[in-house]
Amino acid sequence: MDEIGGRLLLRVEDGCDGLGAERTDTHVIDGYPEINADDLGRTIIGLAATAEEVPRPSVWPDLSEYSKPLLSLSFIRSFRQWQRSARCVRVVPLPAEWHVERWIPELGKGSWSPPPDSAVIVLPAEPEPLDLGEAVLTALHEPPLSARSP
Repeated sequence: MDEIGGRLLLRVEDGCDGLGAERTDTHVIDGYPEINADDLGRTIIGLAATAEEVPRPSVWPDLSEYSKPLLSLSFIRSFRQWQRSARCVRVVPLPAEWHVERWIPELGKGSWSPPPDSAVIVLPAEPEPLDLGEAVLTALHEPPLSARSP
């Protein structure tokens, strides 16, 4: 999920031969940071329940194609500026637990990854919606890259 300009953009990631294949359809929640944690958790749990195993594509889309739907839902027009302005949190439901982790941009690669000092918030296999929503809001708390460095 990404936050940019007070808007949360949530996407489902399907399984794909041990990799993730993020869908391009996006669920939008406006009003961050004044979002109700319980409602957010319920939304995330509901979206995660729709994830499925999909065949590995023969060709992965270019980053520019992948990012078009996200850019169209924000005030940003370039992916590099998007990376500097957005906050990214990964929510991963595993069989025995859920992981919530803040990711940061790798500007040289045009991708995102967890920072070296990343702290994963671990929740039980069936988290309470309020706990999940609060974990996501906690992970989103750090400022975006553009606010951290001149």
